[in-house]
Amino acid sequence: MKIFKMVCLTFIVSNACAQNVGVGLTNPIRPFTVQGSLLIDQNNTNLSGLEPGLIFGSDAKTGISSIGQAGNSFRSSLGFFTNNLRRMTIDSTGNTGLGGTPSSFYKLSIFGGTYSYSNFVDGNSTIAGNATVYGSSTVSGNSTVSGNNYVLGQMNINTSGITSAALFIKGQSGTPDQWGQHLHMQSTTSDAADDHGNILYDADGMKFRVFDVDDQYAFRNAANNNLARIDATGNFFTIGNITTDGRLAVSSNNSTPLNTFFYTSPANINFTLGAGGSVTFTIFYSGFSAVPVPTGGVFTSGVTEGDRLSVGFDTITTTSCNVRITNVSASTTSTGIDAVFKAVIIGPRN
Repeated sequence: MKIFKMVCLTFIVSNACAQNVGVGLTNPIRPFTVQGSLLIDQNNTNLSGLEPGLIFGSDAKTGISSIGQAGNSFRSSLGFFTNNLRRMTIDSTGNTGLGGTPSSFYKLSIFGGTYSYSNFVDGNSTIAGNATVYGSSTVSGNSTVSGNNYVLGQMNINTSGITSAALFIKGQSGTPDQWGQHLHMQSTTSDAADDHGNILYDADGMKFRVFDVDDQYAFRNAANNNLARIDATGNFFTIGNITTDGRLAVSSNNSTPLNTFFYTSPANINFTLGAGGSVTFTIFYSGFSAVPVPTGGVFTSGVTEGDRLSVGFDTITTTSCNVRITNVSASTTSTGIDAVFKAVIIGPRN
């Protein structure tokens, strides 16, 4: 008790006689000056908030504190607060989080939008929100944006080369046919290992690849209707004409002339298919000496949701083949009463 009174008396006298107070020195240049270390929260009682900490302003809502939980990797992390909310955290490993908890994998994690005129990141960067960059942005490592990424200028990936292209992608080092080193695209509805496609450019040229055995390549118009497609077996289908410079050459391993059979459904095809449902019917033809190739396979009328339908051919013989129409969407779809289906069968002539 005597010691406490002496300390209080010393402080009061010092405060009354001098404008500035010094700890560890006799000539303080600020109202409160410490020569040495200032220890706050010695017993580690602050688990997440501003207090105990270093607090600024009369409202006591702005400051810096040491936050964390015993045994947690965020013990002795620094938390920066405004309006009594933690805005930035630097954890014990040096990783920084803006607007949220730092990721253990990235030096900088941003939760919310980011707006930059120029920045350089030597390492990995994670942004949980939108990112807008005006100027140059360099990331030496991986960059993850969980939201929209706006770049008003040029974006170079895996290269610092300058071209006139808005997007310049250089492949990762590796051998030709190393799929995934340029563009890798995956469905939003599945995480299956084979549910994706790649675009690659290497010494052999431009390549496109899908990894599911039933995937196809489709070209669609503004109404989202199929104009042309290549199925998983290499068959090409189109609803329009194929125009060349006046000649159309079809290569074959023999000199047998080709026969072309144009099929139009004899009656309107009307059906309703649930998600994943399918319907099958048979096309009959003649005039082929060997198994032909069915092409086309399109509805020329009566279908408003053609993007939901996939057409395939199987059980192909010299006189007939089966047509299987599958609803590949997650919703029920149907054709109108005036639906007309057309296909072209091409093969060696009798």
